Amino acid sequence: MYNGHQVKILLTLQDVSAATLARHIYGNNRRSLHNLIYGNPTVEVIEKVADFFHVPIDTFFVRKVDVNDNAPASELDKTYINLLIAAKDDTIKKQEEQITILRSENKSLKRKISAALKN
Repeated sequence: MYNGHQVKILLTLQDVSAATLARHIYGNNRRSLHNLIYGNPTVEVIEKVADFFHVPIDTFFVRKVDVNDNAPASELDKTYINLLIAAKDDTIKKQEEQITILRSENKSLKRKISAALKN
């Protein structure tokens, strides 16, 4: 069964805008991704999305699997894990950069306040 919500997940994980993906799929035609996510897109469209995100086409399909199946992690599972780790690492890096900026601004503000109080 097709699962278009994977598109939303990949957009978030790879920090890509919906508009960028729409342009890749549909060209300059101002179409939304609504049918891609909630509808039943053609195989050609799904292939374009898979190529855009560099994932296998089966990323967008869900199959029922026996819960008792103790099979090792699939390549798709490994891909998701790697994407999640990359997104986590990127978030941490961005937060560390923000902390550095805030500390610098805090020091600057303290100097300005101190100078103002001396006057």
